[in-house]
Amino acid sequence: MNMHKHIRLTPLDCQELWQLYQTRCWKVSQLAERFRVSRPTIYTVLKRARLKEFVPRDSTNQRFKTIQYGLKRLAKVEQSIQERLKHEAKRYNKSYPGELVHFDTKRLPLLKGQSPNQGNTCLSRLMTSPENSMQPSCPIKPKIAPPGSSPKPLSPNALTRSIILNSSVGI
Repeated sequence: MNMHKHIRLTPLDCQELWQLYQTRCWKVSQLAERFRVSRPTIYTVLKRARLKEFVPRDSTNQRFKTIQYGLKRLAKVEQSIQERLKHEAKRYNKSYPGELVHFDTKRLPLLKGQSPNQGNTCLSRLMTSPENSMQPSCPIKPKIAPPGSSPKPLSPNALTRSIILNSSVGI
C-alpha cells in the first residue's frame, strides 16, 4: 500500500469508522471529533466504505495521465493536418511540368476560302501581324468524306486531344 506519512485515516481507521457508523450509535459529527477529521472527510470515507473500498487509492500523478491523453489528441490532429496537406499537394503541386494543363476552346468564325461543310482542320491563326491575322496558319486541306456521309465537327475534348497529339512541342 502506498500511503504518505501524514495520513489522517489508515485503512484500519476507515474500517473502524464504518463499523461504528453501522451500529447507528455514532453520528457523523461525533465520528469527526473522535478521528480528528472534518465531516466531509467522514462522508467520503463512508461513501467508499459502502463500495467496500478500505485501501488507499492509487495516487499516480494526474499530470502524466493528462499528458498521455493530450498526446493521443495531438496525434489525431497531426494526422488530419497531414491528410489535408497531402490532398492539397495532390491538387496543386504537380511532379512534372505540364501536368496541370488548361485549354480554352472557342468556336472561331470561318476563314477566307473555308466552306461550312469542311471539318476543323485548321486549329489556330497567325496573330503576329494584322495582314496575316485572317490567314490560316496551316494550309486548309479539304477532307474527302466517303459518299453519303457528312463531316462531323470535332467536340471540344476531341479537338483538345488532336491538338496535343499533333503538336510538335512536348508538353
